[in-house]
Amino acid sequence: MANYFKDNLDLFRSDISYQTKKYIRETIFKYKDLRNGYLHKDNIHEETKIEEIRKASFQMMFLMLGAYKLSNDDIIALGKPLDDMLDDYYKLCEYINYHCSELFFVTQNGKEDIFFGYVDLFTEIIDDKYIQYSGAYIKGLGKNGRIYKITRDNLPDIIYLGKLDVHMSESEQIECTPIKLKKVFENRKFISDSVAGEIKEY
Repeated sequence: MANYFKDNLDLFRSDISYQTKKYIRETIFKYKDLRNGYLHKDNIHEETKIEEIRKASFQMMFLMLGAYKLSNDDIIALGKPLDDMLDDYYKLCEYINYHCSELFFVTQNGKEDIFFGYVDLFTEIIDDKYIQYSGAYIKGLGKNGRIYKITRDNLPDIIYLGKLDVHMSESEQIECTPIKLKKVFENRKFISDSVAGEIKEY
């Protein structure tokens, strides 16, 4: 493989400088010496050597994937999300589904109402990789609150994630006040942190 890339630098992306291509080529040969010296015939018991090989392997992977010219089919095969599928509407569906049972302030045509997020009961798994949502669902307050489906054709103008602030009033009565936490959607754009980003915070 090292010799193959040595003689075929045109396999790398055209926007990468010759110096960078040369660095990658030299790194491949260094990795070849490290790999051939151990991985073909010897058991390794030294933790430092194992860590050295592991780091070199990750470096090789990132250099190759970052520099090599990949077709759209190659990118999809490597597991990259489909950009046309994972758009702002998809992110909104994902967000409301993740925050189902939480409060949302929804503004449409200048009128603001409060809803609970509602779980999408009709999701599908695409290519064993992606969740396809049937829509973003919200439910009116109250026991018999109506369920609404948000589609690409009826997107609200603004959506806030909210919560119920439970506190004791001056008359020592428990009160629940809906308050806004953060804006998540405006003008057909998802503007909040992704669900993946929120999960990493925990």
